Amino acid sequence: MSGNWTALLICVLYAVSDEINELFVLSRGTQVKDILIIDSAGASVVYLLI
Repeated sequence: MSGNWTALLICVLYAVSDEINELFVLSRGTQVKDILIIDSAGASVVYLLI
C-alpha cells in the first residue's frame, strides 16, 4: 500500500516540476490548477482504481 502512495507523490512532484519548467517556455503558461485539478486528480483516480 505504501508503494501506491509513493507513486502518487511522484506524480504530483512531476506535475510541479513540469509547471516550473513551463515558467521558462514563452509559448506555455503556468497554472496551479493544472497541478491541483488535472494532474493530481488523474493520479488520484488511478490510485483509487489500483
